[in-house]
Amino acid sequence: MKLKFDVENMKQPDPFIFENDGKFYVFATGYNGVEAYSSDDLLGVWKYEGIVTDFERGFDFWAPSVIKYNGKYYMYVSCRGSEGENELMRVAEADTPLGPYKNEKILYKEFGVNAEIIIDHAKGIEPCTISDIKNFKSKTNSISNSQILFNDYDYDNALLAMREMVDIIVLELVEKNLVTDNITLTVGYSKEVRKSTGGIMKIGEYTDSRKKLLEYFTEYFKKTTDRKYPIRKITIGLNHLIHQDFMSFDLFTDFTETEKERKKQRAIIDIRNKFGKNAVLSGMNLYEKSTTKKRNKLIGGHNGE
Repeated sequence: MKLKFDVENMKQPDPFIFENDGKFYVFATGYNGVEAYSSDDLLGVWKYEGIVTDFERGFDFWAPSVIKYNGKYYMYVSCRGSEGENELMRVAEADTPLGPYKNEKILYKEFGVNAEIIIDHAKGIEPCTISDIKNFKSKTNSISNSQILFNDYDYDNALLAMREMVDIIVLELVEKNLVTDNITLTVGYSKEVRKSTGGIMKIGEYTDSRKKLLEYFTEYFKKTTDRKYPIRKITIGLNHLIHQDFMSFDLFTDFTETEKERKKQRAIIDIRNKFGKNAVLSGMNLYEKSTTKKRNKLIGGHNGE
């Protein structure tokens, strides 16, 4: 669609069309300020309204946009600053769509450090580089597992599904040689009949024990989950992860039992990696409402068979 304007030999770069009370406006890039046009008909002839900005400084204004909020009109526009200043993005206000737009404020005053994000976006700049991503090291680490159940589950079947999820996440923990002292659980209910329940629980020791983590999650599920409502989503997480070499022990730790369980988990990991996820199953994976067997066959949420 090509618009018709009442002036010749003028371009309308970076046009922004704005509708207000049945009338249409076009705001376009301009060297000395933002130029505007108006029309009663989107397909009719557009009248040139001149420059509608009245800024104290700046030049080469480009890519304007206008919004209406609480009876006022606000224009966001990028421009070049005065000599010695970098490119800026400004916001100004007016009482009518055609301005004049005054009282501009540099976005730093409006948004603080978050203005950097808006300004970079306006310039098409991504400040985070691939090198930054590769070199990033978080202060804390966590792993999580989440699933939307195939249909509404009652309390007992949801508990079964959660315990299966703990089985899976413990294998990931052991495979990465990590231990945790903090767990999270979130239970979402069908059709948002009530707010999600759960939270964060400190377990008081670092561990990668399947037996212990099943006990902790089961205890927290029973403590926080509402029995009265159908359940549709479960999310679990292990937080404050550290390498198992850095975990401390007390005088009551059974080192033999700890290492025995860890070797068992590593054997399960080796078998699953070689023969598939369903090569080793536990008894609870055979219940009718079990989700593990079926989910192990899914690829990207779809049947992989």
